[in-house]
Amino acid sequence: MKVILLQDIANIGKKGETKEVSNGFVMNFLFPQKLAILATEQNIQKQKSVVKQKEKKKSLQQENYQRIMQTLNKQTLKFSGKISSQNHLFQAIHEADIIAAIKQNFKLEVEQRWFKDFVALKDLGKHQVYLQLPGTKQIFINIKIEAL
Repeated sequence: MKVILLQDIANIGKKGETKEVSNGFVMNFLFPQKLAILATEQNIQKQKSVVKQKEKKKSLQQENYQRIMQTLNKQTLKFSGKISSQNHLFQAIHEADIIAAIKQNFKLEVEQRWFKDFVALKDLGKHQVYLQLPGTKQIFINIKIEAL
C-alpha cells in the first residue's frame, strides 16, 4: 500500500516521503498511530504544496540571515551610562539592550539565542560581541561603552 509518512520512521523513511509498505503494517501500526496517510492524488498534491511552502519559507529566512549578516557585521553600537569610581557601569549592558539598539538603529530582528558566549558588559571601552546566525558564519558587532 502506498502511504505518505507524517513522521520520521526508522527503517521506513522520513516525514513527507511517499513509501510502498505492506498492508498489514499500514493497517495495524501506521494508521492507528497516525504516522501515515493514504497516498491518494489529493494527499500527494497537498504534500507537494506543503513542501513547496517550507522551501519558500526557508529561502526567505536564509535571505533574511544574509541581510542581517551584511548589515551588522563589524558595525559599532555606542552605549553610555553612569560609571562608578572604578570606571564600571552601574547598570551592565545585556543582550536585550543590544537587541533593542539593533532594532532601533538598523530595523532588524535579532534573537537572543544567536549571541555566542555573551557576558554582560560593565567596563568602559570597546568590546566585541559575537553572533551565530543559523546556517551562517559567525559575525561580530563592536560595542563602545562611554561614560555619561
